[in-house]
Amino acid sequence: MEDMILSTTRNEIAMHAFLANFGKEGHEKLSRNKNLPSCIWVKLVPKSKIDVATNLYSRNLSPEQLEIAVKDKRVYARRALVLNGLRGASEEFVEKIMSEPWLNPDLIKSWLHYGTALTGKHRRELSQRVGGTAQVRQLSFSDAYPDINEVVTILQNNRYSLNMWDLAPVFDTRADLMHHIEELKSSEYRSAFASSWNLSNLEHQWKIFGQNGIEGNINAWTNLLRNPYTSTEVVEKINSQNKKKWHKDFESLSKIWKDAPGKPLTLPVSELTDSLDRQRAEYFHKYKFSRGTLPWEEAAKEANKVKPLLEEMLVNNQQSTFFRYSTDWEHVNQELDKILLQESSWQAFWSLLEKWQGTVKDLAETSAKL
Repeated sequence: MEDMILSTTRNEIAMHAFLANFGKEGHEKLSRNKNLPSCIWVKLVPKSKIDVATNLYSRNLSPEQLEIAVKDKRVYARRALVLNGLRGASEEFVEKIMSEPWLNPDLIKSWLHYGTALTGKHRRELSQRVGGTAQVRQLSFSDAYPDINEVVTILQNNRYSLNMWDLAPVFDTRADLMHHIEELKSSEYRSAFASSWNLSNLEHQWKIFGQNGIEGNINAWTNLLRNPYTSTEVVEKINSQNKKKWHKDFESLSKIWKDAPGKPLTLPVSELTDSLDRQRAEYFHKYKFSRGTLPWEEAAKEANKVKPLLEEMLVNNQQSTFFRYSTDWEHVNQELDKILLQESSWQAFWSLLEKWQGTVKDLAETSAKL
């Protein structure tokens, strides 16, 4: 209860009261709050333990905070700064970090994965430093690698170290790769083409399908069945093959494709308007390698799981894990702010919370009277 209220409150009086009550013992808990005002953030930084420092740097930092954070030489502190704290950093500050001698290849790879504050120019420079699969994943960004011929060359040079997790984001986003099917013929690229929703051209699909009877096509054929753009003719041809030696999931995929709603798609997913086409895309979306939502979908809303604050409010230390994460803590904080108006009231609240057996509302009202 204490953790959830403290990590979500925006009430500066409540934060000061908590510090006054617990001092350094409470720094770690308070440092998790992403709403810390600068005056409290600055108080927590000096001689902070690494867990506190990591929490303090894992947020959008102001220019002044960035100048303080960059002086912290601890490895995990620097990692937290690079992966999270740079979100609001200027391009000049990002380039300053890029020139630091402590920015090693492992940290560069992590930075590229998170992409915090990186422009296309930055992505290109950093990915060229490390090369390999980390660079290949950045090929999905056309602002970093606008020349598709360069993209093809890099793919070919890294052929033997790549898997679908590396290739899927590239082939999903770079529709211009469809013009280079003849240059990317190895099995890894075939599978990536087959999975890509850019493979809507029937002629291209037949090229990826390949020759009958070649068992090396099984991954590409399986991915074709995961693709809502695959034409009926290609699917029927795949289904006519001898499946005895095929992957165990092939039969289930064949049935999934057969039972899917709608017809093969002919438009980019973002342009779909027909309800059956949308239903088909949604049906197959879970079989995609890359994650994310479809263009017309909203991210899952936790608000649907949120329980409104009841009149009696929450009973301290009695909630299950599910209850912790389904409670509308913003609403809890708003109600507490209406009751606890003085720092002394908040101090009483924090000191009594751990052992209080009643409801939070009762505790707040009692604390306000002390």
